[in-house]
Amino acid sequence: MKCKYCGNEMKLDDVDFNFKGNKDNYWLCEQCGSSAIEKIRCGKSVSVNFEKGDEDA
Repeated sequence: MKCKYCGNEMKLDDVDFNFKGNKDNYWLCEQCGSSAIEKIRCGKSVSVNFEKGDEDA
């Protein structure tokens, strides 16, 4: 997944499995510190919510 803010490739940081075909992927951008939560439902990506990283860090 590409970072919405800097365009670099994001790293899959964690996965929460609810049941088969239903999970949440947590992505992290090592370049700018932003993160994203991707909701997978019925085996398909239905939404991605980005959060901008702390630029002072």
